[in-house]
Amino acid sequence: MDQRTTDIAAHGFLSLASAGCGATDATFNGTGTLINDGTIQTAVGVGGNRYLRGPVVNHGATVVGAPTVMDAGTFDNQGTVTAGDTF
Repeated sequence: MDQRTTDIAAHGFLSLASAGCGATDATFNGTGTLINDGTIQTAVGVGGNRYLRGPVVNHGATVVGAPTVMDAGTFDNQGTVTAGDTF
């Protein structure tokens, strides 16, 4: 698993989903900060878990459409969060 150590700025659409294999996890994992000015979405796909592991600063929209675990890092919400599932 690649772990990002630099900051990432997301100005568009970032989707954590799975396709092709059942029960496949989708993970953002890093020590650099994910700065969201667009949309982060977690989607069900074909199963598996969704993980945000690392510092996140949300200025845009976060849409939780699948069970999502944040078990490492911080979530600094300065935008909107829509939770249709567990976050």
